[in-house]
Amino acid sequence: MKCCTKCGEEKPKEAFSGCFKNPDKLQYWCKACRAKIQSEDQRKNPDKTVTRAGRWRAKNPEKSLSLQRAWKYGVTDKQVEEMLIKQGHKCAICGGDPTCVDHDHDTGKFRGMLCRHCNCSLGGFKDSPGLLQKAITYLLDSLG
Repeated sequence: MKCCTKCGEEKPKEAFSGCFKNPDKLQYWCKACRAKIQSEDQRKNPDKTVTRAGRWRAKNPEKSLSLQRAWKYGVTDKQVEEMLIKQGHKCAICGGDPTCVDHDHDTGKFRGMLCRHCNCSLGGFKDSPGLLQKAITYLLDSLG
């Protein structure tokens, strides 16, 4: 249990977002209080909120992409570079520009780098070999 310094309520640790800088690795305010304050700030200053983050991303595109990959997929820059070298800096499926991290949605395991089109296509087929096989059969049957 942890006490939110904003609302003063004692809440389970799951009610707090992580923060690596704090001693207990949790934010001081609970998620509900933080969301309330953030939505009020965004409502009062929508341009300032969007612009601040957008400016940082524009100034730091590589760092922004690196942080996104680490946060969203748990993949380091080194792992991405090693995979790109292994794949010859091409999409693992079509040979196009590999801009997307491909991962197993069940296990979270990093599988490789794909172009946006191939990554979206796999996602559309829910990473299901069975559905992909049905799509192949459908296409082959439609050819005559």
